[in-house]
Amino acid sequence: MGILQAVIDPKPERIRLESVFVSNRAAEDSSDPWRPHAGGTNLDPSNSYRFHNGRIYSGMTRIVWELNEVVKGQGGTCLVPGSHKANLGSAQLQTWPQAADDPDSGVWETYGCPPGSLVVFSEGLRHTGAKWIHQGNPRKAILIAYNHVSVRFHEPKPCMNPVVIDGLSEERQSFFRDVWVLANKR
Repeated sequence: MGILQAVIDPKPERIRLESVFVSNRAAEDSSDPWRPHAGGTNLDPSNSYRFHNGRIYSGMTRIVWELNEVVKGQGGTCLVPGSHKANLGSAQLQTWPQAADDPDSGVWETYGCPPGSLVVFSEGLRHTGAKWIHQGNPRKAILIAYNHVSVRFHEPKPCMNPVVIDGLSEERQSFFRDVWVLANKR
């Protein structure tokens, strides 16, 4: 929560759960998740990233909770460091350079980590999933996106049973609130 307050809003009541999904892939899975997205100049409030007066302002912030070990180079999330701050000046460069999306372009980085690790990044960072090739150890991860309460990026879908949400503390229920804009910024 401290990270989310540092990059989205210091007041926890202004942070909402945007989306959550599970990645459960084995090395034998034939699907290729390589679909890079985000990065470069982005003024969309959900994907923007700014640094102003010594503070980060990140729109949607992604947390990948790796439930199994991730061995570097054997799958997981790939990232282009610094791409969330890219400011491509000319009109023809306002979209991400296609050549950079080649997995062998040299701009992509990944990580290794033990089970239970959290990987946190701005949704404005160029990122994608990589084919999982770790034999005998499927990828099990929960990918969660948090956003400011004043914006929504994903189509709203019921993510949990209302009985479950009603059983949460009032503080935790607030993550599931609808989008709203503060009339008074106390």
